[in-house]
Amino acid sequence: MLGKRGYISSGIETLLDSFEKVKSNSRDASTGAAAMTASATLVSALDMRWLLKERRYAQEGLISVEELVGIFAKRMEANEQLTYLTQSRRAWEALKDGTLARAIDNNTRTNPDSLRDYMDGPPGSLFHDPASLEEIAATERELGIKLPADYKEFIAITDGFEQSWSGIISDPPLHPLDEIRWLEDDEDYFLDLEIELINPGFPYGMWPTVGKSIEIGCEDIDNVWLIPPSKVQEVQGRLLEIMQSGKYDDALKRRLVGEM
Repeated sequence: MLGKRGYISSGIETLLDSFEKVKSNSRDASTGAAAMTASATLVSALDMRWLLKERRYAQEGLISVEELVGIFAKRMEANEQLTYLTQSRRAWEALKDGTLARAIDNNTRTNPDSLRDYMDGPPGSLFHDPASLEEIAATERELGIKLPADYKEFIAITDGFEQSWSGIISDPPLHPLDEIRWLEDDEDYFLDLEIELINPGFPYGMWPTVGKSIEIGCEDIDNVWLIPPSKVQEVQGRLLEIMQSGKYDDALKRRLVGEM
């Protein structure tokens, strides 16, 4: 006769069996009932598995919490996965103690479906050593600007960041402080790019161009820039002109607001 631990263990196995029986292309999709059901099933399995851990029941022969959370890390964009995960009290324990964060970090670095390793292999960590206040101040003097406060908070945690998987394509790595730079005057392709809030919908020349900006990350043709406040104000001004103009229909204006 099964004891309480046995019933819970059996329940976990039944839930995971039903999860695995669903074809992965529909089970892990961002829409659809199959993916929604799979998300709920996985959270239920985590609830029960965490209960065994909480009550210190014997856990040999069972999937570990870390292994179970690793499944979540590979399907964070599946339909309702995040919603159901955050609604579970016990799942919050996996969030609070860093179990899920570690699983996502490991998946981003090592999952072949998430990161192309090329010849160098995956990085040991996505994070770098933090930049000191002195290094940040020296960089500001060299560039002749004050860096945004939130960016300075970020580099005080990690001075640069390795290439990571965004769920669609790989995001470019972020430079350490000693590699960030102003775009050069001869980099016309970048300088002349329009800062389009939506596209298509407006003729070429409608939006302000990037102009002199600071490159803080780069991988091949993918770049991450800091746009000066004056340029942001220019874009805001153009947006206000469009919203107040009778030249553009309401549908296009609503679409523009929806993209903000």
